[in-house]
Amino acid sequence: MRSVSIACFVGLCFSFAAIACDGDDADPIAAPAAESATEAPPTGSANVPSTAPSTATPEEQPPTLQPADGDDTPDADAGAPLADAGDGGKIIIKIPAPKLGKIYVEAVTADMCKFSVDGKLKTTAKVYETTLGIGTHSVSCERNDGSVSTLMSEVLEGQTTDVILPFKKEGTLTVTSSAECTFSIDGNTLKGGPSLGFNLAVAEGAHSVTCAPVAIKLMTTKPVDILSGEPAALSFGKM
Repeated sequence: MRSVSIACFVGLCFSFAAIACDGDDADPIAAPAAESATEAPPTGSANVPSTAPSTATPEEQPPTLQPADGDDTPDADAGAPLADAGDGGKIIIKIPAPKLGKIYVEAVTADMCKFSVDGKLKTTAKVYETTLGIGTHSVSCERNDGSVSTLMSEVLEGQTTDVILPFKKEGTLTVTSSAECTFSIDGNTLKGGPSLGFNLAVAEGAHSVTCAPVAIKLMTTKPVDILSGEPAALSFGKM
C-alpha cells in the first residue's frame, strides 16, 4: 500500500514501489522486469515434462494394466467356458456315461459251454447273460469235445439281445475206463484232467476217442459213430 507522495520523495517512492512488488498487488512497472527474468524456451522446441521422481507411495500409484503376450481377454458377453473350474482351480471335464445293452446267450447243445465274448473267455455254463456296450460283438461257445459255434450279434441301448448258438445235430457219448485216463475226442483233449470216463454231447458223425492211462505210457484209440438224438457208448477195459 503506497502512502508517500511521489513529488517529494521520488527515490523513496521508487524504492517503496519495489518493496510493494513483493506484496499481493504487483506493481505494473516491475512486471516487465519479472517477465524478462523468465527465460523463454527456444522457438520450435517442445515442452519437456518434469523428470522429478514421484513422491506417491506404491499404494497410492494406480496399477498399470497390460495384457500378457498373446492374451486376448474375452468380452463379458463372449459366452460361457467349455469347462467349469472346480476346487483348487482344477478343470472338471464331464464324460458322458457309456451306452449299454444286455446279451443273453444259449447254445443248442446238451453239453456245457465255454462262453467267450470278443475273444475273451467269460464263463463255463449252460447259458450266459451280461451287459455290454452298444455295437457289434462276437459271441462263441466251445464244447468239451472241441466243437465251436460263433455268431456276430448287435447289442442295442437299453435292450436285451437273445443269441442262439447252433451246433450240428448231436447225440450223446458215454465212455468208461478201468483206469484213470486222459481222454481225447478227435485229437482234442478233454478238459478236467484224468478220469474214469465221461458223458458228453457230441456232434453227429464219425469220431475217434483216445484213452491215455496215467499209470502207464500206453494210449488206446477207438472209433465211434454218433447218430443225432441217439446215445453211444465206449469202454476201455483192463490196461
